[in-house]
Amino acid sequence: MQFSTTSDYAIRTVLYLALNSGSCATANEVEKAMGVPSLYLNKVTKKLKQSGILETVRGNGGGYRLIKDPQQISLYDILSLTEQSMEINGCLENESFCSRHAAATCPVRKVYTRINSALAAALKETTIFQLMEDAAGDE
Repeated sequence: MQFSTTSDYAIRTVLYLALNSGSCATANEVEKAMGVPSLYLNKVTKKLKQSGILETVRGNGGGYRLIKDPQQISLYDILSLTEQSMEINGCLENESFCSRHAAATCPVRKVYTRINSALAAALKETTIFQLMEDAAGDE
């Protein structure tokens, strides 16, 4: 399982804005600091804005600004905006996906369910604030 490039760029964008808390960052600053290409930046900031994580500030000195507390933004929050599904297998999304029609009794599905739940819990527990702390520890 691999998260999309869009998800990676969305997380990097939010992290950069959190590290520059309160101030606006231009698209160019985010692109250079986090390696987010402008086409992706436009795509991810639109979703992040719609979800209330950041805002766009127009005019001189404008750019993007985080409006949600980094302690209140989980990786799950961001990934759920950018990934088509948060399930590790199609059978967890839709029982009719099962070619055996055995979703209720399938031992593999039961394992997938446990793994998926553990992954979702870890992503919900991991916040942008924690990533900020990790970044500060690297300095």
